[in-house]
Amino acid sequence: MKLKKLLYIVCVSMVLLLSVNTSAVPAAIPKGGTLTTALYADPGVLNPLAWATIYDLPVINRIYDPLAKTDLDQNIYPGSGLATGWTHSDDNTIWTFNIYDNATWHDGEPVTIDDVLYSHDVLWSDPDMPRWDWLYEYTTDISVVNTTAIQFTFSYGPKEIDVLTSIALGWIMPKHIWEDVTDPATFANNNPIGCGIWKFEEWAAGDFIRFSRHEDYHLGAPYLEEHIMKITGGTIESSFYQLQTGALDVLSGQIPPELEALARVDPNLQIWEGLDDWVDYIGMNQRRYPNNIVKFRQAVSHAINRTKIVENAYWGRGIEADAGMSLPYGPYYEPNIRQYEYDVAKANAMLDALGWTGGTWDGTEGVRETDNGTKLSFEFMYVSDVEHHINTAFLMQEFMEAIGVELILDPQIFDVEWHLIGGDGGGKYDYDWYYVGWVVFWSDHHPSWMGWMFDEDQWWGSDDVNIPGWSGINRSLVTNLTHQVAVTLGEAETKELLSQAQKIVAESLPYTPIMWRGQIEIYRNDTLAGWKTMETTFGSPNNYRSWLALHLIEAPADGTSGFEILITITALTAILGVISRKRRIKT
Repeated sequence: MKLKKLLYIVCVSMVLLLSVNTSAVPAAIPKGGTLTTALYADPGVLNPLAWATIYDLPVINRIYDPLAKTDLDQNIYPGSGLATGWTHSDDNTIWTFNIYDNATWHDGEPVTIDDVLYSHDVLWSDPDMPRWDWLYEYTTDISVVNTTAIQFTFSYGPKEIDVLTSIALGWIMPKHIWEDVTDPATFANNNPIGCGIWKFEEWAAGDFIRFSRHEDYHLGAPYLEEHIMKITGGTIESSFYQLQTGALDVLSGQIPPELEALARVDPNLQIWEGLDDWVDYIGMNQRRYPNNIVKFRQAVSHAINRTKIVENAYWGRGIEADAGMSLPYGPYYEPNIRQYEYDVAKANAMLDALGWTGGTWDGTEGVRETDNGTKLSFEFMYVSDVEHHINTAFLMQEFMEAIGVELILDPQIFDVEWHLIGGDGGGKYDYDWYYVGWVVFWSDHHPSWMGWMFDEDQWWGSDDVNIPGWSGINRSLVTNLTHQVAVTLGEAETKELLSQAQKIVAESLPYTPIMWRGQIEIYRNDTLAGWKTMETTFGSPNNYRSWLALHLIEAPADGTSGFEILITITALTAILGVISRKRRIKT
């Protein structure tokens, strides 16, 4: 009788549970699932020492960890990468970084302080390395303090932000793999081993790159099982369709208004809007006449209707760029520089003053010739499968026609254009004019941004790259000013040096800036939760904090289901029945 009474009580209790609201009981965050994002083209190389394109960077960034990372507020924090923290001497000449002792490489080997030493020493000891940083020039020693600490000694006390961006943000590589590489600068690294959030699994060129969760990630493994970067190529419309149907979880870039409108009425999609530290510009090959004539470049700049490009080619997203190449805000922006307002009459007058009135040009139409008979006809290269580049190319053709300059449109896929203009460091420079974009390295808050862009002794501004072929006294003057910025600690002096450099750049026009890109990112909120965004200029949801926090949305969301409880009742009843039967057999 006691057993029957117990069975009755259990069954009644379980039935009562069906009527109880269990939503108050917190459910464990589910593990598993996939994050799928878009990459518009295959990366060129997965080498952290020699990456060169916007398609290399996001892949490498998922695989490797630096000592610290930049958060959504653009500050660099300890505990965000491999470093638990850092200290420095009173005069800033000696910096010590401490690392976690539980980090592991994707092949299971532990991350050691020797890996940190190797990763920085390979750059410090070779100024010809593509990703060599200017601060290594002022580094006098890098040495291991103990098993979890490394010390950097500098010949002067650099600014904190310079040390953190140059040292703390550099990717750490496994010494046990790289120390046997004959030439680290050219190593393809097609099977990269890192210690970051995602573990590289496979790369199907033109299709996808697949990562798995780094189970032993020292800051806690992500909840999702894998991450796939789809090589979308094609049109933004096809990528948007993949987002709508769930084949993509997030889509970024220049998304046309009609697609944005569809996203805004879709309850499964969320939109983030912001401004990128990315300037789209025209490059005129100054290795070729008459592009090397600054007055010509100035006249061309006056003939460009940037407002029309922003409104028509970019659907109103973004802001016009001025010639100083800096974002128009922040402590180091200099507004009092030469401005190139849209003025066709002024542009024509400048070309007339050069004596370039020959050819078929009659003052209203035709093509000009220079005073030595060179026709002002140029091939204009742009990315053939990017809508805003296509739109801009046709607008530029229209603008130049008004001043007697002929543009012959030359559409190319990005990889081809990047190689032809020398962006990959290959020294090709086979172009007249081109249109492309490039990051300007935190120009709104970082004093070394002009050095990264223009210093002839650094990688991007060096003769190994120097896409526009800028040369002459102005290039040297800007280089000297950026060198002074590097060793100047006073804020007022730093601002004055950067002000002078921006004024020279605005006059000399090594690049012809058009606009700073605005962007939206659309992401799904029906299958994944945990997106991390901030309402700031650079608060993109596709970031490392999102990767760690994203998880599948539990379904159903109200706790244990009635079906699960019913199964439990059935199982308990069966168990108690067996026990009861055994008791009867014994008696």
